[in-house]
Amino acid sequence: MAEELDIDSDFPEIIKGFENKWVAIAEVDGKETVVGSGDDATEATREAKDRGFLQTFLFKVPSFHVSYAP
Repeated sequence: MAEELDIDSDFPEIIKGFENKWVAIAEVDGKETVVGSGDDATEATREAKDRGFLQTFLFKVPSFHVSYAP
């Protein structure tokens, strides 16, 4: 099942289950939704396409146990 994202409040909670994974996001009924995930971008895209989503935005969810500084 696809998970709807409320970018302002739900995003951190929803991606928690995707640590160190690639996710495919598409707009569904006006909301950003995780429609595929996997260990690499190809796997996430394949899962999204299998669900009927041909155009997605891909990104890798980083580890939550490290710090990042610009």
